[in-house]
Amino acid sequence: MQNEICNPQALGVNHISQNIEKDDLYVFRMMFTTAFLSLAQ
Repeated sequence: MQNEICNPQALGVNHISQNIEKDDLYVFRMMFTTAFLSLAQ
């Protein structure tokens, strides 16, 4: 699970995260949400 969270391509937001590098909170929220959903499963 940790590798998926650390790997942007696994989240499918590789090109998106490059466009929003300035918005660290957005990236953090996306990672947090992904981790939460993974735990929920």
